[in-house]
Amino acid sequence: MYPWILAIYLLLCGQAFNQPIDRYVVLITEVMADPSPPVGLPPVEYIELKNISKQPILLDRWRLSDASGTVVLTGAPTLLPDSQLIVCAKSHAAALQPYGKTFGLSAFPSLDNDGETLILSAPDGKTIHAVAYQHAWYRNPVKSEGGWSLEMINPQLPCAGSQNWAASHSPSGGTPGQPNSTHLPYSDTQAPHALHAYSTDSCTLVLCFDETLDSTTAATSLAYRALDGLPAIHTARPVPPLFDMVSLQLLGTMQEEVVYRIEVRGLRDCPGNRMPVAQILQTGRSGPIRSGQLRINEVLFNPRPEGSDHVELLNLGPGIIDAATLYLANRTGNGPAANLRKCSPTPRAILPGDHPTFTQNSAATRRQYPVARLAMLFQMATLPSYPDEAGTVVVLDAQGRECDAFAYRSDDHFPLLAQTEGVALERIDPKKPTQARDNWHSAATDAGYATPTTRNSQYINSDTLAGSLNLSQNIISPDMDGILDALQVRYRFAENGWTCSAIIADGAGRPVRHLARNALCGTEGAFGWDGLDDRQQRLPPGQYYLIFEAVSTQGKRRIWRKGVVMAYRR
Repeated sequence: MYPWILAIYLLLCGQAFNQPIDRYVVLITEVMADPSPPVGLPPVEYIELKNISKQPILLDRWRLSDASGTVVLTGAPTLLPDSQLIVCAKSHAAALQPYGKTFGLSAFPSLDNDGETLILSAPDGKTIHAVAYQHAWYRNPVKSEGGWSLEMINPQLPCAGSQNWAASHSPSGGTPGQPNSTHLPYSDTQAPHALHAYSTDSCTLVLCFDETLDSTTAATSLAYRALDGLPAIHTARPVPPLFDMVSLQLLGTMQEEVVYRIEVRGLRDCPGNRMPVAQILQTGRSGPIRSGQLRINEVLFNPRPEGSDHVELLNLGPGIIDAATLYLANRTGNGPAANLRKCSPTPRAILPGDHPTFTQNSAATRRQYPVARLAMLFQMATLPSYPDEAGTVVVLDAQGRECDAFAYRSDDHFPLLAQTEGVALERIDPKKPTQARDNWHSAATDAGYATPTTRNSQYINSDTLAGSLNLSQNIISPDMDGILDALQVRYRFAENGWTCSAIIADGAGRPVRHLARNALCGTEGAFGWDGLDDRQQRLPPGQYYLIFEAVSTQGKRRIWRKGVVMAYRR
């Protein structure tokens, strides 16, 4: 652009520099956090800013922040509409100038390869845009190893999060100072979802959501309704920089050891999607951990390939525990706890009866096991080392006090299991001593060999009934009319360590279907029968029998025989 044209343009639009800056008018649209090994660009870190407004914006004295601090963009140039600015370290500016307009900072923040939160704010401190990028945003295992930038896909959805970012498609590895190369179709049609809530003091609750909220609806106190004696809501304040949290100030105080509920309705996300129905969260005021309140409940120390160790805890109550006050550790011999790892970088309420489960690969845990409560699955950067043969799991509170410890051994597993890889050890009775060898057992086959975030398959307490076997009905009519199409075989034992076989036999006693063959059973569970034989063929109507045999490691043996009638509608 000729200088005189620029002068006229700035003269006509000069008043815009003095106008309040709206959120999302300037965006962080590209992040090169891991430039090595280089693909085509210089091996230096940078971010790209883009002005998506219709007016020029002076970036002088704007601020760029990360976890390590804030740097002021002193002397930064004016950014014209629909143009980009490369921001990097001052020593690297010359290397990036050939790619576009560049501004060098003497204290450019070091970008974390695994992810961090970058915040762009105006001179008055107002957050204009924030990006909490993560390693998983690359969506490509090769490009995530370095040399490729992360690019925003659709600048019209600046607060959409991970779905609006991907690794650059440019052969050079990035597009600094140029339009982004990512062309994946993306539109946000999902309404926001409330994840969990925690207290910061007796009068303040923080609600956490899965995406950035519309600040206007989030700041409306009428969008929240207190239940179960929770004091009424006085004010609601969306929390910067990501605005995916809302801080609620209450008109009274919450009591410790009381679980409250709060209803959330009518909130919209940044693109405008509205919650279709009200959502209810349980929460309360966290307090110090009592002796015996927190128990190690399940340990997976020999994971499957591509899997991860996990440790599950159980809050026996009555109090509420903040996950951010907990540490996992290990121990060698009788030595002190070592290799401490903080369980959660942010607060999270663990209510009585909750089973928080900690892993360093939550995606693998979800793929390999049934996860009943995603809100109780915590991903940690690293876990302490828990060897396959033997080790000790230790959990400590914020004062370094030991809450529980479990010294496990691989031979704690059920002796008849041919393979223990991927099988978790489960605590049987939460009230019995942790180190009692007979209080641990391999997770059941029909439970998937682990039960992260929920009650153990081998759970027993003093109220457990004697062993029993029950059928959902004694007639099966598998003609797909929705009536008696399938049969459920439910078992329950007063002790663990049973292997089970379940056979369907015809009226002459000949086996026609094997539902289970020497399967490791939990203390309770179920098998299903769809009316087909072992060849998946339809059986004729008539009298059949379920023969269920259970054998324990102590040589105990029990057999149930129950009749079933196969019938079809004419």
